[in-house]
Amino acid sequence: NNNVRICNVRKKMCTKCKSENRVKSGFHRGKQRYLCKNRGCNYVENPCKGYYDKEKQEAIRHYNEGIGFRIIERLIGMSHVSVINWVKREALKIENYAEKVKNRVK
Repeated sequence: NNNVRICNVRKKMCTKCKSENRVKSGFHRGKQRYLCKNRGCNYVENPCKGYYDKEKQEAIRHYNEGIGFRIIERLIGMSHVSVINWVKREALKIENYAEKVKNRVK
């Protein structure tokens, strides 16, 4: 997989109360986990989630060119289910836009 995600480095603080009063509490999926001393909740510092918009657009472009979901998965290295969901979301946006334009014309 050539998709490298670079996350912004930010201070180690609780994601809920923004406190820096924490202790290390093991690892989760290879990342340091912390325990907030104020709220007692666990959190992972700077979790990197999701795909960049550029990657999503590339996957949707492949789909529009007639490439199947599982082939896109192999080409780009992302879940075919994610690609399906993005395509559905984009189709819904287009459908809503078309409905707005249709209502303006009337």
